[in-house]
Amino acid sequence: MILLSPDHAAALYNLGWLDQIEGRFDSAREHYLAAIRADAQHWQAYKNLANLDVLRGSLRRPQRPHGNQHYPSSLIDAVLTQE
Repeated sequence: MILLSPDHAAALYNLGWLDQIEGRFDSAREHYLAAIRADAQHWQAYKNLANLDVLRGSLRRPQRPHGNQHYPSSLIDAVLTQE
C-alpha cells in the first residue's frame, strides 16, 4: 500500500505498530508522525505516539502547578504521585 500511496495514514500507522512491537522505537515514531502528517485526525497514531514516549521514558512528570486555586492540593498530589 505504501508504494501505491505513500501518504496512506492507516498503512503508515500499521508500520509504526509493527516497528513498536519489534522494539524499533525510532522507526515506529517516524511512522506515527508520518501517519499524523497524512491524516491529522488519525487519533490512534497520536495515542500510540504518546504510548511510545511513555515506553521510552521520554515523558517527564508534570510539575505541581504553583498557586493553582482550581483543584485541591490533595487531588493534585494524588495525580502527580501515581506511577
